[in-house]
Amino acid sequence: MVHNCGVACAELAISIGLLDPADPRTAIAVDAIQSHLDHMTADKTDAPSASAWTAAAVLAGILARTQGFARSKRTLTADQACCQQGRRRELLLDALIFLTAVEQDMLLISANIQHMDLLLQLCATDNVLLYRPAP
Repeated sequence: MVHNCGVACAELAISIGLLDPADPRTAIAVDAIQSHLDHMTADKTDAPSASAWTAAAVLAGILARTQGFARSKRTLTADQACCQQGRRRELLLDALIFLTAVEQDMLLISANIQHMDLLLQLCATDNVLLYRPAP
């Protein structure tokens, strides 16, 4: 049985709002994303608990520091600060997905080897299967 993480649903859904309505490709992309979201039923969508949010924030903070995304804003240009904030957010969302699978004792299947491998180094679990997509 396939379950989804509410965090992954949000990551997909934000794309709908980000796409430019004036772009002729937007309608096709929105339809594809919406179709996928429609198949992610509420009864099979799991949300991270309050404790997972806290633990994910700690893990994301550790990874931000060890991966060089914890530099003081005073030392960064505006573009660098924005990029650093985006990288931190990516780490937090990935940690939330990771910990939701652990909490629910479900298998997380992911091609996000870069972040998930780092999370596995901090929090070893058998709940994660990483793969590389075929070229």
